[in-house]
Amino acid sequence: MAEPSQHAYGIVRIGKTPIGIPIHQLSEVCHVNSPAALPIPSDALLGGFELRGSVVPLLHIGRIFGSGPDTENAHLAVVLKCDDSVLAFYVDEVMGIATCADDDVQPLNKTDADAPTNIRGVFKHQTGFVAILDVPAIFELPDVYSAQRPGLANVTGTAERHTRQLTFQAGGALYAVPAIEVYAAVPRQDIKVTAITSGPCLGEISYYGRRVPVACPVSMLGLGEITERGPSEIVVMRFPDDRLLGFAVDAIRNIESFKPDQSAQIPLCQEHAQQLIEYVNVQADSAQIYAVDIRALHEDAVALNLASLSEPAAQETHAPVENQTDAGNGTVVRERERYLVVDVGAPVAIPLSQVSCIMDPPTSITPARRETPGFRGYFSRLGQSVALFGLSDILATPAAQDDAQTKNRRVVLTGGDQKQIGFEVAQVISIEVSEWREHPKDGEMGPAVQLGTKANRAVLPVVDLGALVTV
Repeated sequence: MAEPSQHAYGIVRIGKTPIGIPIHQLSEVCHVNSPAALPIPSDALLGGFELRGSVVPLLHIGRIFGSGPDTENAHLAVVLKCDDSVLAFYVDEVMGIATCADDDVQPLNKTDADAPTNIRGVFKHQTGFVAILDVPAIFELPDVYSAQRPGLANVTGTAERHTRQLTFQAGGALYAVPAIEVYAAVPRQDIKVTAITSGPCLGEISYYGRRVPVACPVSMLGLGEITERGPSEIVVMRFPDDRLLGFAVDAIRNIESFKPDQSAQIPLCQEHAQQLIEYVNVQADSAQIYAVDIRALHEDAVALNLASLSEPAAQETHAPVENQTDAGNGTVVRERERYLVVDVGAPVAIPLSQVSCIMDPPTSITPARRETPGFRGYFSRLGQSVALFGLSDILATPAAQDDAQTKNRRVVLTGGDQKQIGFEVAQVISIEVSEWREHPKDGEMGPAVQLGTKANRAVLPVVDLGALVTV
């Protein structure tokens, strides 16, 4: 007799009611303080908010369930996805993830067969019951508007493959994941063996006070060879419900965009790898980079179970806080943004949104006469001529000179497809999530950002690459 199918649900609380959202239809959880008004005449909408450069409509869930969060004090929103569309609504609390067999779900019968319903059934969870949200039915309600899923629409098309990808090496195989889905890239360290160490789970690390399970990507993704594990760099991936899962990798390589004509279908490989690998990118030097299917990873039972063991972040408030740095006289505000930490003789933080690529230094540079501090010359990349600057020269910080340091040099690219500028740095250290950033009074990027909390706190100067030079 076949075993009943198991499905995972993200559990949220709306009023006093626990609601289960099928995990493959729960895109993410985010803070929304003040939704913007939308020019749409609909009582079912509170407004919209920006997510990765796109607008997400915010649904008035109280109009559907009859009760909901106090919208004046609400700040936590869940983003639902259906095909390539998204919408969001406020919830009172995110309670966790639960797994339930199909046989344990009790359908609800309607008295009026023509009456709409937004609940597919209920199942018992802990000491109460969870109502399962019918996500497609929500999207089909009258006066409810949705938008194209930001950053992930047309996953199998060429547009998605132009997004920035973080590449890493594990067990001799090269992998790529969308940079927007990476929570952090953590410097090399030992992985602590604990009670959760079993199967693909190597153990855990503590990242700014948060417990993060760490998995072996070779075991989970099915490519490469498992070797004796020592200290590893950790690529920490974001999962729904503010959960995290780390991959122990041999080396974090680049951030880059793939050309459509380099992408190919995955070859015949292990069954599990076929589920989590979307396509292979064949490089000019014949290297093969296997792109991880983020949607499939978020729906994978093994990955979800491991991510559910992570320690969620404490509730954030986004009100202004007291200035905690002597770097300026601006206003310090809380934020949860990602920064690339690089070494230019001293560590500095670059907003990850400004980084289009991280690459090895070019082997051939054309010199040119130019008085701009730090200018090295021009190099060719993907048919374009790119100006190269030494970031330590621009910032007047001492550059590394010995061989052990110079071999780690990288070039950080910024700018659009038609106009890019490269900045050489001594070393890429990590990708970190900020706690607060200082804004000067004129509203531009502040001089400092805090990465981490408590004993792990680091306050670093912020470097705005777009404001450094004009080409």
